Amino acid sequence: MSKTHFLAKPKSLAVFLFTGILLLFGFAFVYVSFGAKEISFKLVIKALFAYDAQITECIYIRDSRLARYFAGIIVGASLALTGSIMQGSTNNPLADAGLLGISSGASFAIVLIAMFLPAIGRLQMFALTSLGSFLSTVLVIGISFMGKSTFQKERLVLAGMSVSMLFSSLTMIFIIKGKLFQKMAYYNAGSLANANWSILALAIPVFIVFSLFSIAISKQLTILNLGNDVAISLGVKVSQIGFIVLIIVLVLTSISVILIGPVAYIGLIVPHLVRRMVGTDYRYILPTAMLMGSVLVVVCDFFARIILRPSEIPIGVIISLIGVPVLIWVSRQKASSMM
Repeated sequence: MSKTHFLAKPKSLAVFLFTGILLLFGFAFVYVSFGAKEISFKLVIKALFAYDAQITECIYIRDSRLARYFAGIIVGASLALTGSIMQGSTNNPLADAGLLGISSGASFAIVLIAMFLPAIGRLQMFALTSLGSFLSTVLVIGISFMGKSTFQKERLVLAGMSVSMLFSSLTMIFIIKGKLFQKMAYYNAGSLANANWSILALAIPVFIVFSLFSIAISKQLTILNLGNDVAISLGVKVSQIGFIVLIIVLVLTSISVILIGPVAYIGLIVPHLVRRMVGTDYRYILPTAMLMGSVLVVVCDFFARIILRPSEIPIGVIISLIGVPVLIWVSRQKASSMM
């Protein structure tokens, strides 16, 4: 066990996760108090524990800021989880739903829905967004195979970036054509501003179910990290695990895109940080990644709301400022290991 893996022991990890969850929910008081308009802690406590529908601030805290906070938790945990299982199943350190074009396919579907089916229900929106994710995934995999008889992991990121640029361009064309720029500008740059309890009523149970599926295959993901040949020799059904991972990634990415838009790098930043903390055991990586992903998103969103208040910076901008240096660092690490 490496000295840097200070959470590789179950007891240490349990204490860390418990403390982290307490701090995360404790931060909610600070998060909902600050923004374009500051709200006193007294009113925050009243809104959370003695809700009064006659007080405007109570309604605003519950329906806007608190919904936004929980959306940040779900998005951060979902994208960190998808990044972790994608990297584990493909053995590719650059795998991320945003970088591989999956998010951009879902985002394109959202824009088409806003343009042609604005009154659509939550379940139908979720289904169509998942379809957008699926189509972009098929394109990425197809390009990775192009001209080769076998799947090329090295071409995966390039294919993903190409598909991402394609769907991003199509998204912008339809935003302009449909006169949706005012409505979709912040969303397309990544924003939790439109999060609400109606969407969360679908997102929370979906996240819980599919995160449990992910944890159920954590042992197999750990073995897959050793390579497909080793995994097969140890009895892992590689194709079956790959299919399960694909479904989890499509579903959780779709939910995240509905809530925040096409934000990249969360699934890249968090897994690399977490592996330095807990090692390569996915039984430890997945719960830690979900916690750290949630922390990353809610903290970034907090600063996105207060840095230029009363204006707001899209959270995707802040996360990209962190993610681009991480991408460069990971790419250099990978290049060094291949020399």
